[in-house]
Amino acid sequence: LFADIPKAFHQQPPAMWPILRAGTKAVLIEEPIAPAVFLIAIPSDAVETANCIIRRFSEAVTKTYDAQPPVEFTAQNPDSGLAAQVKFELDQTLNYGLSSGSQVAVVEHLERLHGESAMMLRGYCDNDHAPFRRAVFILKLYLPETSASTPESDSFVENRLTELWGEHI
Repeated sequence: LFADIPKAFHQQPPAMWPILRAGTKAVLIEEPIAPAVFLIAIPSDAVETANCIIRRFSEAVTKTYDAQPPVEFTAQNPDSGLAAQVKFELDQTLNYGLSSGSQVAVVEHLERLHGESAMMLRGYCDNDHAPFRRAVFILKLYLPETSASTPESDSFVENRLTELWGEHI
């Protein structure tokens, strides 16, 4: 499934590949208990490489599933006046795409989602009640920091999302 991807991107942290492999393997079984969810934090100087890796990974998963192309949603601006509309559009896009045979959902620019809209993802990515358990969700958070100034830690990403959405979720 992923054998050629790490070879093509040998400068990436070696720990990344087992994480992608294990998360995806969990949804390739007959009756998965939850979808695979990957939150990818992308530093400003790594956008091209990250997007290439994600595209190749999405293609590999799609080919493995013999599925429709990935469903994609690109967040615009976090305007609270439009949060309900964006939430509706996000729900419609994910539901339609995954119901129509896509097994991969990519949400672009998580940092642009209003907190109220981001709550929509909770239902899709839930461990217990997700409507599409045989799916891979790739949530892309673009960072203004460079690779050198971005710590490789879950707490950094968690703090960033709290800054963005804390008052709304």
